[in-house]
Amino acid sequence: MKKRDYATGKELTDKQWEQIAPLLPKPVQSRKGGQKRASNKACLEGVL
Repeated sequence: MKKRDYATGKELTDKQWEQIAPLLPKPVQSRKGGQKRASNKACLEGVL
C-alpha cells in the first residue's frame, strides 16, 4: 500500500474552495495580539 503525501496542500480544488469559503465564519483579530491565524483553507485541508 502506497503512503499518501499529506504535505501537498491540494485536498481541495479552487472551485471547491470557492463554494465552501462563504460558509465559514470570518476570522476575528484578537485585541491581545498573538500569533497570526492559519488560513481557513489550510485548516480545512488539514482535517481532510
